[in-house]
Amino acid sequence: MFRIFVLLLVIALPASAQSVSGFADVTDGDTLQVGGVKVRLAGIDAPERHQLCGTSTCGIAATQTLVALIGNDTITCVLNGGRTYDRIAGTCSTPRVADLGRAMVMSGYAMDEPRYPPDYTFETQQAARSGHGMWVDPAQPAWVWRAAQTSSTTTPRDSDCAIRGNISANGRIYHVPGSQYYDRTSINASERWFCSVAEAEAAGWRAPR
Repeated sequence: MFRIFVLLLVIALPASAQSVSGFADVTDGDTLQVGGVKVRLAGIDAPERHQLCGTSTCGIAATQTLVALIGNDTITCVLNGGRTYDRIAGTCSTPRVADLGRAMVMSGYAMDEPRYPPDYTFETQQAARSGHGMWVDPAQPAWVWRAAQTSSTTTPRDSDCAIRGNISANGRIYHVPGSQYYDRTSINASERWFCSVAEAEAAGWRAPR
């Protein structure tokens, strides 16, 4: 999790509207915590942290983009009452950015989520045409990527290919059997197994530091 600050104020508004304000912790490109409330930016879907777009780590880049958009500013999220898992949907702003969801789409690191408002279809089309962010490489909607994932597995493709290639905020790192983080490392569909250190390094992975 990328920490910005953790001093928050919850503001209760009448009727159906509620908002939370304060400093935020960014979880990924469309999720943050404000005032102890986990908020999903309404109307968008950003790449998952481990998602690749072509060869680029667009999920990590999306997270870093949201962190940069917020900076050290306070944030206000007007909650719409919708829920996705343990998150409440909301439209969020800072003194410098009127709509963080829209800004994420325009940056090229999020798409319109067609099932939920607001509608950012036009902004998504603009970003795609300009080739910003994840649109530099073939961009797969995050909901399609999630649907394609299987549960994390600890079984390599064959018994001689047991080196785990993991993607994290620190980059592409390989873990050999018996190393410090090997047993903690799981592999999803964007990551891979290697049969040798040479193979891993040739593919762009590195040893942990």
